[in-house]
Parts: sequence; structure tokens; C-alpha cells
Amino acid sequence: MEKRTPLRTCIGCRKKAPKPSMFRLACMAGGIRVDIRQRLEGRGVYLCRNRACVERGLKAKPLAYALRIPASRQKMVAYEVLEGLKREVKKLIGEEMDIPKKEI
Repeated sequence: MEKRTPLRTCIGCRKKAPKPSMFRLACMAGGIRVDIRQRLEGRGVYLCRNRACVERGLKAKPLAYALRIPASRQKMVAYEVLEGLKREVKKLIGEEMDIPKKEI
């Protein structure tokens, strides 16, 4: 009997794809984190690994809605995700990376 690969829906394009082909964002008590290993606790959302989906998915309203974040915090969502991405990339490559801060 062969093992099935779970499907997840991308919040950017709304298409279903195998879980290993996507990356996960997890909403935890300390904020939103990029979940490289897809094992962190907390509510999670998935994005395809392409620029168009990431740009659409990281907009404040769709991301906040998917993570069930209150409307009062929606404007900080994209900033928190960018900071989380920056930390994760630094861990992965071990270098300082500069992501410009943008007002939302």
C-alpha cells in the first residue's frame, strides 16, 4: 500500500499542491514564523514556491484572514512575515541579509 502525499492550498493562487512542494508560515504566540520543517505548532498557511504566489499571499488581508488574525493587527502581518523570512534566511545561509522595510 503506497503512502499518500497530503495536499495543501496556496493562499496566493488558491491551487492545491503536495505539501512538500510548498512552504509554511506558522502563527505562534511570538508572531509569524517561516516553518521550514513544517512542524511548528500554531495555525499555519501554505504558499507555492514562486514569486507571484508569495507576493499575493503576503498581502495583509489574505494572510491575516487565513491565519485568523484580528482586523486590528492586519497591517503588521506582512512586516512580521518579512522579518521572519529574514531571520530564517540568515539561519540558512549564515550571512547578514538586508531586506528593505516597507510601510504597509
